Amino acid sequence: MNGRLFINVVAAGAIAESVSAVTSEDKSRLGSLAYFKEGLKELTGNTPNRLTITHDGQVWEGDSPLFIAALTNSVGGFERLAPGAAVDDGLIHCFVIKDLTILGTLSVSISLLLGTLKNHKDVEYFTARSVTVESAAPMRTNVDGEAGPALPVQLSVLPRHIRIVVPEE
Repeated sequence: MNGRLFINVVAAGAIAESVSAVTSEDKSRLGSLAYFKEGLKELTGNTPNRLTITHDGQVWEGDSPLFIAALTNSVGGFERLAPGAAVDDGLIHCFVIKDLTILGTLSVSISLLLGTLKNHKDVEYFTARSVTVESAAPMRTNVDGEAGPALPVQLSVLPRHIRIVVPEE
């Protein structure tokens, strides 16, 4: 991302920013629900931002309160974000959430838990090897659960970039 490595997930939008506020205590005590708790605080009065997302030569433009780009199927304790994702598939799995009103959030949350988020009517899903996310409005990102840089961001996959050595037993 912007020339720096990230491990698993980049999100943009007010709800993504609020995830940075989840305390370690809440994560331990509430697990995945800790993210819902902080996210619900952002729903009232929150309007979506206009995003331009360029991916592998295609462009998506529209209003979205939340964009998620993941490298695996597990994000924030949710193990079924993108059930078809594999850590070594060389793809960024992208979700553009188009409705996060209270009812929309409930519906999207159920789809997330069932592993069917990419099929939800208020979600635009695509995979790509490179993605650029831009917004005219100032928006910060959340990178691997921590506060990240403001948009625009450029994401790309570096297949087999990190070598892992596992000692024999």
